[in-house]
Amino acid sequence: NLTAGVTYYLWFDTWPTPNSPCPGTFSIRLLNPPANDVCANAPTLTVNPDYLCGSVTPGTVVDAMASGNALGSCFGGPDDDVWYSFVATNTAHRVSLTNIAGSVTDMYMKIYSGADCGSLVDVACSDPETWNGTGLTVGARYYVRVYTYATGAQTTTFNICVGTPPPPPANDNCAGAVTLAVS
Repeated sequence: NLTAGVTYYLWFDTWPTPNSPCPGTFSIRLLNPPANDVCANAPTLTVNPDYLCGSVTPGTVVDAMASGNALGSCFGGPDDDVWYSFVATNTAHRVSLTNIAGSVTDMYMKIYSGADCGSLVDVACSDPETWNGTGLTVGARYYVRVYTYATGAQTTTFNICVGTPPPPPANDNCAGAVTLAVS
C-alpha cells in the first residue's frame, strides 16, 4: 500500500542491543509484484471459441505475494498467487496453463465464482495445469487464482487461456439421427 512518488526510508539496527557493531553484510531487495497480485486487479481473459487457445495471456508469479484468501479444500503454496477472471460464454470451459517455465513448473489453480472479489464462492481446485469446468452459468464471472505448488520465491512464467468445447454434432441425439442409405 505504498504511494508512488513518495520517498520511504528504512532503518536497520542491531538487536537485542541497539547501535552495537554488527558484523557481516546483508542485502535488501524491493519487490515489484505484478498488477494482478490482488483479486481486484484480475485482468479479464479472452474466451476462445475452441480449445486451440489462439488467444493467450502471459503471466508470471515473479515477486507475487500471498493474497490471504483461504485455500478451503485446495492444496499448494499460494504465497505467490496471481488472479485472472473470465465471463462464461458456455456452460463448459477449459482453463489451461501452457508454456510454463522457471524455477517451478508444478502449478495450481483455484476457481471461484462471484460478481466481484468480495463475493467469491469456491468452485473447484486443479492441480493439473488444465481445468475442465462444467455446469457454469453463461454470463457469470469466474475468477482464476494461479500459483506454484511450492512455497518460496519463484521465477515461474506461463500463458493462460480459456477455451470452449466444440458444439456437439447435429446427430448427437436421437432427434438429429442421420438416415443411412441401404446398399
